[in-house]
Amino acid sequence: GLSTLGSGDVQGARAIYAGFEKVSPYGFSMAKMGEADLEMYLGRFKEALEPLAIGIAADKKEKSTGEMALKYVAEAEARLALGQTAKAVELAGKAAELNKVDNVLLPAARVLIQAGQEAKARAIANTLNEMLQTQTRSYAKLIVGEIALNQKQIPQAVEAFQEAQKLHNSWLSHFLLGRTYLEGGHAAEALAEFEICRKRCGETADLLFADTTTLRYLPPLYYWLARAQEGTGMTQAARESYQEFLKLRTNANPGDPLVTDAKRRSGS
Repeated sequence: GLSTLGSGDVQGARAIYAGFEKVSPYGFSMAKMGEADLEMYLGRFKEALEPLAIGIAADKKEKSTGEMALKYVAEAEARLALGQTAKAVELAGKAAELNKVDNVLLPAARVLIQAGQEAKARAIANTLNEMLQTQTRSYAKLIVGEIALNQKQIPQAVEAFQEAQKLHNSWLSHFLLGRTYLEGGHAAEALAEFEICRKRCGETADLLFADTTTLRYLPPLYYWLARAQEGTGMTQAARESYQEFLKLRTNANPGDPLVTDAKRRSGS
């Protein structure tokens, strides 16, 4: 399903997930997560809520707390995109309490940062840091770095993301470092990070190694890549990257500010 969606065949991916629902209760749960991820990949956050609700209800029946926590995180992201900040914070907190593993805690913390709950996000970073594994300590630094980025503390954010990369060379560390460089006016350095992300785009299918679907994190890369290309004078390449982003997110629901900006910048 992920490969089919990644190749551009949306209807083919839908058909695969529909068939997967019938395999087993676990298959049903994963299929609903896949359907929601597909909608979010297309920026259709409102449409993602239904399969998430159905999947969560099924997970409660099966007592599948791990799968439920992943869906709570996805719903928190969708609610945040819909402007339902309080609900997003509630769901992120619920996910973090339900399953204290890195592939739930990191995205939950990112929702909390974007919702302005930085103290709660720092608490999650401390929890990850205390796990002592190289990967979890890297994720803790990603949270610290994203808080700094959110506060426009560019040098501190760069340092945190670079330290995170040394511990665990994750796709997300390159993406966030690229965002930070761009925010700081260093388009060439940002472009180098985003090019790495593009070469490693397959990792976004299951970004945190949770046996789940996370392809929704990929489309924004094309927008930010275009911004970096634009900043380095690569006008035609930037236009093509904007078009790649628009191809995926034109039917976003709700309307995506990045879509509006991409249309303006690309002359669409």
